[in-house]
Order: sequence, then structure tokens, then C-alpha cells
Amino acid sequence: EQDNRENELQETRDNLKWALEATGFGLWILDVGANKLFWDERMLALHGCTQTPDPPVSYIDELVHPDDRASARASFAQTLSTGVFQQDPYRVVSPNGAVRWLFTTGRVVKDAQGRPLKIMGGTLDTTRQRQLEDQVHKGQRMDALAKLTAGVAHNFNNMLAVIVPVLELATTMVPESFQAMMNDGSHAASRSVELVRQLGELAQVAFAEAQPQQLRAAAFAVGADARA
Repeated sequence: EQDNRENELQETRDNLKWALEATGFGLWILDVGANKLFWDERMLALHGCTQTPDPPVSYIDELVHPDDRASARASFAQTLSTGVFQQDPYRVVSPNGAVRWLFTTGRVVKDAQGRPLKIMGGTLDTTRQRQLEDQVHKGQRMDALAKLTAGVAHNFNNMLAVIVPVLELATTMVPESFQAMMNDGSHAASRSVELVRQLGELAQVAFAEAQPQQLRAAAFAVGADARA
């Protein structure tokens, strides 16, 4: 029976190790009382570090992206004051300069008086998902720009379809003293036709740039579903 329990315990450990490796989660523990931070190997790899930050407060100052430090400090202070873990996604800058987006979740272990003793949690690299979101948003913006440009070009072209023939006809009917004015109008109309052509080309380029990004996003989503 003792052997069975040990086998079950080992199997549970193996399953947990496999799950952590599959998800890419890095594990950490902050001993609040001892002011000590513990990282596993995955956490070190996520940050491109060889040692755990010591003291823990140096983590924010040395590794968190400058634009996210104020938010990280506020979240940590709120976690200590409320006893409920709080942390928005944030960026870190590795010693080699690489920037990663991280998502962190955790729970607070309290003493009998409700004061935080330890905070334990896991951290996941969400950089690829962030890049995908940026691609989707850029694709949506380009798609909107393409539709707007195409709409303007279409409406402008419809107006020119009336203006140009009228100017051509009027040029043959007005007195000589108005010919210079009519020529200027015809020239302006010709330039407008060229502008419409350029707008049409811009719309085609915008559509071409928008579609591959949306296709890549869809392909990634399908791949993620398949892997799941």
C-alpha cells in the first residue's frame, strides 16, 4: 500500500511537470516575511536571467519595462493591502534587450490575522498572442482605410463622370473670352481624374496588406485549436 501511494505521488508529480512544460508556465514564490523570491528554471528562462532578483523589489526596477513599472508597483501594493492577488499583463526587458509580454496569476497565503505570508503563482509568456492581436488590429485599420478610400474614389468618380463631359461641351459653346477659364476647369477635372485613379490604387494596396494579416491571424487561431 505504501508503494502504491508513492507511485501515485510520483505519477502526480510527473503529470504536473508535463503540464507545466506543455503550457510554458514559470512558477514563483514570494516569501513576504523573509523578503525572499524563489523562481524555477522556467521563470529564469522567461526573463533571460541566471539568478532570481534579490531583493525582490529589484525585479520591478531592473526587469519590468519602464512604461509598466508604475502599474506593477501599484498592483503589488494592492495585493499586499487587500490580500487578493492583482496584476495586469506587463512587459519585461531581458538583459539582452528582448521585450516580452507576461501574464501572471497567483494567490496570497495569509496568517491567522489575515496578513500576507507568501504569494505563490505562475507566469506565462504571452508575447506571441500580443503580436497576433497587433496584426489583427492593424489589418482591421488597413481594411477600414481601404474601404474608406474606395468609397471616396467611387463617389468622386461618379461626380467627375458628369463634370468632365459638361466641361467639354461647354468649352465649344462659350465665347472666346471664357476659353481660358474653361481650359483651367478642364485641366482641374483631368487632375481630379488622376487623383481618383491614385485613390483606387491606394485602396487596392490597403486591401492587399489587410488580407494577409487577417489570414495569418485566422491560420494561427486554427493552429491553436488544432494543438488544443
